[in-house]
Amino acid sequence: MKFKLTLRRIFTRNNFVFLLLISFFIGIAIMGRAKEFTPQKISYDLIIEKSNCKMTVKINGVHIISDSSDDSFQMELSIGEYLRPTNNELHVFVAPFNGNGQFVPDSFCKVSLAGRNRVTHETKIFGGVNYYPTDDVKFNSSMQAIKMTSEFNTDFGSIVKETNVQLREDPSRIVYHLEQFFDITQDYSRWNWVDSPVLSKKDGYSSSLSEQRSTPLFSAYKELWDAFNRKDFKKIERIAP
Repeated sequence: MKFKLTLRRIFTRNNFVFLLLISFFIGIAIMGRAKEFTPQKISYDLIIEKSNCKMTVKINGVHIISDSSDDSFQMELSIGEYLRPTNNELHVFVAPFNGNGQFVPDSFCKVSLAGRNRVTHETKIFGGVNYYPTDDVKFNSSMQAIKMTSEFNTDFGSIVKETNVQLREDPSRIVYHLEQFFDITQDYSRWNWVDSPVLSKKDGYSSSLSEQRSTPLFSAYKELWDAFNRKDFKKIERIAP
């Protein structure tokens, strides 16, 4: 009986030590995984405010937001998943409601690039455009319509190229295209899709591929999409087996 109790104590003690070792190694593994997936210290946002205009905003070719209502609004959107450390592009398309390129009084479109420290919650504006158009098309297509700000802070990012304004016309409307190029912190981890080829012809934003490559791709996507709309399953199987 005493022998059995001694064995039980030994096994109990060994099991306890074994459990401690298992817990120790599991803890190390969990800490390693937690470290691997720790959120980045800086997050990036787009702060948008507009009045009496239509607008579309794109970051690196990704459609962020479009609004054609006559409502004034202010909003903040996360854009970190679309950014890379360098060579980022901000494209803002602004148009009046009448389509002739002339805006009513008190029209404006403000798009700010902001970085936020996740630990201290400190937010700093490092770029963006403040566009104040009028009823003068020539004025609206010039740098005079952009009000510069001295509040830019370069801790989280910086503008690397002067803002550009272009007038884009088609038979039905006039659109003002504002573009700005910027960098963010160099140690920022980017998502793989950020460097994927861009395919978009909306609002005059061309593909990042050459015309020789982009044209067949557009045709292929259109053919596939048309087949989906017609529910032509045989053609879908042939195009995308």
